Amino acid sequence: MLRIVDRHRHAIATCVFCPKLCRWACPVADAESRETVTPWGLMTDLDDAVAGRVPFDAETARTWEHCTGCARCQQVCKHENPVPSVLLDARAASALANLASPALLAWGRARPVASPAFAALPEGGE
Repeated sequence: MLRIVDRHRHAIATCVFCPKLCRWACPVADAESRETVTPWGLMTDLDDAVAGRVPFDAETARTWEHCTGCARCQQVCKHENPVPSVLLDARAASALANLASPALLAWGRARPVASPAFAALPEGGE
């Protein structure tokens, strides 16, 4: 089921061997103060699941739900890795395998509408 992330093998491998240069950019890692939810931690967990070093189960799949998709890690990545896209594909694989958390699935079914405040934000990282 994790074949969905096959197209991201280079990005995953590059991220796993990086010295965590994007850690400071991730708001989730900053808020939770846990290595496992840094972009590096999430990508390493995904690499371990793809390689069979950890089981592809609900516990593993739920770690990928910590990524908000804000792309701050991608903006500062020296390798230009599309970390949010990779983790979104990992979450898709977990949803297809019925491993995604009920809360995430309910949120997705609700099709939340973006706040009008987002439309007022400047584009291009300004």
